[in-house]
Amino acid sequence: MGVKNGEVNTTYMSILKIFIVEDDAFTSALLKHQLELNPDNEVMQFTNGKDLLNALHIGPDLILLDVMMPEMNGYEVFEILKKNPETAQIPVIFVTAKNEIEFELKALKSGAVDFINKPVIPEIVRARVKTHLTLRQQAQALQRLNSQLESMVQERTQQVQALNLALEQRAHQAESAN
Repeated sequence: MGVKNGEVNTTYMSILKIFIVEDDAFTSALLKHQLELNPDNEVMQFTNGKDLLNALHIGPDLILLDVMMPEMNGYEVFEILKKNPETAQIPVIFVTAKNEIEFELKALKSGAVDFINKPVIPEIVRARVKTHLTLRQQAQALQRLNSQLESMVQERTQQVQALNLALEQRAHQAESAN
C-alpha cells in the first residue's frame, strides 16, 4: 500500500476491523449496520470494556467507545488502551449521550481522535469513521515506508563504510610500496 497525492492506494488493503463498545443494543446495532454498508469493514460488537480488552489480540483498526457503561466506563477502558504500547496507536472515537462540552473536551484532551454525540447521525458516523480509518492507513503506510527507508540508509551506510575501508587499505598499500 502506498500514499500518492495524499490518498491511500487501496490495492493491497485488507478488511478493516472496527470494534464497537456500546451497552445500548439499539445504538450498537445501528452503528454496526451503518459501518457494514462498507464491504471492507468487519465490525465486532462488545457490550462492555472488559470484553473489548479480552479481544484486542484480534487487532482492531478503530474503536468506537461508549463513555457511560456499567463496570468500567469508556475513559477507564481508554486509559488502559493508551498505557499499552501495542494498543496505544489504535484510534478511538468516543460515542456518548453526554452532550456537555466537558465530556467532549475530556475525551479529546485524553487522546481520542473524535467524539460522536447520541443519538448518532448515520452519515456523520460513516464520514468520521472513514476519515479516521484513512488517517490510520496513511500513518501505517508512512511507518512502513520509513522502515524501508531506514533499511536502505543502513545498507548504503554499510556500503560506504566498506568502500572507505577498501580505499584506506589501498592507500596504505600504496604508501608501503613507495
